[in-house]
Amino acid sequence: MKHILKGCYLLIRGLERRFLSCLWRRQLLHGTVHILIALAVVPAQADGQASGLYKQGLAVYKTDPMQAYELFVQAAEAGFLPAMVATGHCYDTGVGATINYTKAIEWYGKAVEFNSIKACEGLARIYASCLDPKFHDGKKAVKYALAVVRKKPSDVQSRVLLSAAHARNFEFNKAIKGLSEARRNASRDIISELNEREERYTLGKPFPSQSTDRWIRQAANHESVWAMLQLARKYEDEKSSVFDLSKARFWYAKAASKNDAEALVQLGLLYWNGLGGDIDLKKAFVCFEQAAEQNYAEAYPHLGYMLFAGLGHKQNVRKAYLVLCQITNSNDQTIAFITERINNSRNRRRLEGSDTGDIYRIGIYSTESHYISAKDGFVAESYTVRPSPSRALVFLLIAAERGHPPAIKALIKLYASGLEGGGKDLRPDPIKAEMWRNRLEQLNSKRHREKRSS
Repeated sequence: MKHILKGCYLLIRGLERRFLSCLWRRQLLHGTVHILIALAVVPAQADGQASGLYKQGLAVYKTDPMQAYELFVQAAEAGFLPAMVATGHCYDTGVGATINYTKAIEWYGKAVEFNSIKACEGLARIYASCLDPKFHDGKKAVKYALAVVRKKPSDVQSRVLLSAAHARNFEFNKAIKGLSEARRNASRDIISELNEREERYTLGKPFPSQSTDRWIRQAANHESVWAMLQLARKYEDEKSSVFDLSKARFWYAKAASKNDAEALVQLGLLYWNGLGGDIDLKKAFVCFEQAAEQNYAEAYPHLGYMLFAGLGHKQNVRKAYLVLCQITNSNDQTIAFITERINNSRNRRRLEGSDTGDIYRIGIYSTESHYISAKDGFVAESYTVRPSPSRALVFLLIAAERGHPPAIKALIKLYASGLEGGGKDLRPDPIKAEMWRNRLEQLNSKRHREKRSS
């Protein structure tokens, strides 16, 4: 082709210099025109064939994506721009072909050379949020996503894509700002999705969350709470090759400094059990209390027991009971937790000598209504706790079996009159009431005999 063009050029120049006769000039001029037309028609015919292949691919894309992919490839190899984008899309999404991000990037890249915005969108999506974290590249994602937004500034999905790119580039504040801009033109059906993404970006969590270890460490250094927690869990895992509780404590502390409830609870447990450092019950209590103030359910059992046992804080049995009421709507789980702690705790020696009396008081509190104020510091809104017959029965039975007279008297009254409350009511049971009266008389007789003998 270069030779033909050069020959045409020389012929025209020769004509301009009038080296040939008029007749020859006309003939050579006509020949030159025919050559130029031929040169123009050949690519046009090729483009027409490629366009036809591409249109055939579109026609069968939904019914036979594999055939569509083959047609797209043929058209793309012929240099047809839309087919290049379509081929990249097939490799990107796995529709009609096996997912291959390397080839997708190759074909999108070729299309970008011709200023294809759709190709820019595909590259931004791969670099920001593809399923294989090895291909993530925040800077490239932002570069191509910005090109899309400049072309389509009012498009919601373009804004969402740019936000994902910023998040992948550790620019979480920009990601959140981008979502705010996307909301202006967003329809109601995707507002919840945008809110969910904003929550993720607030924690420094990308979308999707698949990330390399290197990215997670970099994100943690960029104040990503989510990345800090990922590192802490990894160091806390005994099966991990990098198991190190001191480093786990360090990263939980970093996340807790951001007031993350999960990190506060995990750090509190490390302080409580002396893992990764010294035991510090006061710090453990503060961690559980701060997490409970955020209504984080995992904090209530630990905070409640520390209040009950007087660990890291002055003992407060009533407040312990109110905290334990927050564990769950199921009384059984609350009961199971505290009875296990009472009977099996390693910290039992820390309990005061009157622990049976404390158990009795928990039982009595369970027979009464209690107003919990938000001022107490562990609930967001004030409300009333109704009596709990099942919880009352369990704790009074524990204390009564230990020979605690006030608990036995409370049981007699409970069985004699019954109790209404949240969940299942306790119906009167005269037989059991009489049984515990006999137990009380036997206990009093035994104590009277012991007193006389002494």
